[in-house]
Amino acid sequence: MDVVPMVVPRVSASSVVFNNQIIVSGGAIRNESTDSNEPTDSIEVLNLDQFPLKWVIFAGKLPLPLSGHQTFVYKGKLIVVGSYDKTEYYPISEVVHSPPCKTIVQLILHKRQIYC
Repeated sequence: MDVVPMVVPRVSASSVVFNNQIIVSGGAIRNESTDSNEPTDSIEVLNLDQFPLKWVIFAGKLPLPLSGHQTFVYKGKLIVVGSYDKTEYYPISEVVHSPPCKTIVQLILHKRQIYC
């Protein structure tokens, strides 16, 4: 199997396999004008059942540009656990992966939460 490049190269993204699809969300993309990496809210999907393999931009978006976040699937739902930028904790959100694609904020953390 050949490795196919993503539509938008990114670093510090999150990925998960769901329904034989690789879903890569967020991360930082290169901004040539500022010569820096900036977080993105875009999502790309690689369907492992389609040949030739091809990454496509998903119609839905993250709730905001995120980098260094985590994603997982729970009860068939894609859950995004936000990151922290020293001033704000980002929400825990559900990304609806069937039309109409939307993001539902489930929980906003106003301070650091530690659970044991």
